[in-house]
Amino acid sequence: MRYPTPISDLLGFHIVDTGEETTPVRAEVDAALHGNQQGTVHGGFLIELADAAIGTAHSTLMGTGESFTAQIAEIPLRHRMRNRRMRTQSTRDLSRMKSD
Repeated sequence: MRYPTPISDLLGFHIVDTGEETTPVRAEVDAALHGNQQGTVHGGFLIELADAAIGTAHSTLMGTGESFTAQIAEIPLRHRMRNRRMRTQSTRDLSRMKSD
């Protein structure tokens, strides 16, 4: 597995640890860097965090020469994001996002 990736460098998120079927990803979310026109964090950034966690966790199950594509359909947001520390944790069946 190659890390950091170009997208993680560009967006400024970090893989905290990688275990079999699990990968926590952390980011210092800043609306000035990751924002949209409303001044809140762009939903695409949040989806990228989940995608990184899910994809990296799934890659721990791949054999030599195997490949995959992660697909995420939706992430329901309960509150507006501005400047927070985000952590997403992916496990085999579920991805969870939390903010501090």
